[in-house]
Amino acid sequence: MTTITSETGVTRTLTINFQDHRASWRTCKGGRANIQFTAHKEGKWLGVNATETADTGASKQTFITLDAEQLQALRTLLQDLEPPARNWTAEVIAESNGKWTGNKLVFATKTEALDYAADLFGRWTSVRETRVVETDKPVSAAWIIGQGVKHLDGVQA
Repeated sequence: MTTITSETGVTRTLTINFQDHRASWRTCKGGRANIQFTAHKEGKWLGVNATETADTGASKQTFITLDAEQLQALRTLLQDLEPPARNWTAEVIAESNGKWTGNKLVFATKTEALDYAADLFGRWTSVRETRVVETDKPVSAAWIIGQGVKHLDGVQA
């Protein structure tokens, strides 16, 4: 089960729960794992909290923090996993009619579009929901950690 919650305008948390998981440090079966990622927008860091619980109830927890430079290295690694031909755009529901709307910004990676959508969610008080969708439109923007949107070829939102 994966849940995304926006706790404040400054942090956003993603939690992934794994059922029937074998703890890496135990030989027993039937445990569970929980990984929680907390992104701090102002501080430009990502916290990763991993907990494994064996079926006996014993558990082990690890917490690490990635700074902006380490996040950029992680983003580069994750981009290698994405299919290169897909481009992505962010959409929001910001009106009471419940319709998804977007702008002209198209990103090369899903990660960039997700970061942009999270930024919109944090800046626009009327945004109720965000999502990213695949598009065949050409890339028109890049998301730079710590700087925001870089418009390519003069395209504006």
